[in-house]
Amino acid sequence: MDKEKDGVPISSLREITLLLRLRHPNIVELKEVVVGNHLESIFLVMGYCEQDLASLLENMPTPFSEAQVKCIVLQVLRGLHYLHRNFIIHRDLKVSNLLMTDKGCVKTADFGLARAYGIPVKPMTPKVVTLWYRAPELLLGSCTQTTSIDMWALGCVLAELLAHKPLLPGTSEIHQVDLIVQLLGTPSENIWPPVQPEEAALQQPEAQVPLALRGRPAPAEPALHVRPQEKGDGRGLPGELLLQGEAPAL
Repeated sequence: MDKEKDGVPISSLREITLLLRLRHPNIVELKEVVVGNHLESIFLVMGYCEQDLASLLENMPTPFSEAQVKCIVLQVLRGLHYLHRNFIIHRDLKVSNLLMTDKGCVKTADFGLARAYGIPVKPMTPKVVTLWYRAPELLLGSCTQTTSIDMWALGCVLAELLAHKPLLPGTSEIHQVDLIVQLLGTPSENIWPPVQPEEAALQQPEAQVPLALRGRPAPAEPALHVRPQEKGDGRGLPGELLLQGEAPAL
């Protein structure tokens, strides 16, 4: 990473600090921090992984099998469990940030947006997570972030691995909200955490995002819902991750 005019970017310092304390088989390992000549550049030496899931999806002739998807997601869940147990939210989970070795070991990478959190949870910027994987509360301007935003992103990743295409490929924040409503139905406090008015984004065009819900046509029946008979057997896992923000026991 090249240094900025006034020093090392704060996001880079945060990433280095977090990675130095993380040690888990399913989290990318920071082996060394190397400073270049005359302090002009800083290099992060990471554990080597041959590929990422985005490249695999793009170049695979056929989708992953259900067994392969289960193996991948289980490893991601183990890594997320470790992060959340240590009070860290990744905040940018997506297929391109999931690396895989030739032996099939999956590692979560790119901690540039990751944050440590405590209790009570302090406000954070809602402008995090790549759009296609962004939880609805972030789209609606919530500054209160919990581990549920990582679980929402994982639900999107899981659906993408199964379908071989993105689940919610929005082109703007308003379009993203539209796609979510079509998939899950009209939002309620039971599904989406309430967004406090004082937390809503105030700048354009973000201030218009909450208006996306007003008068929007919603499907008579959501495209995705969890049937009682599917709970706990894996078939309902994408819906459970998106609707409940947590994974059932696996």
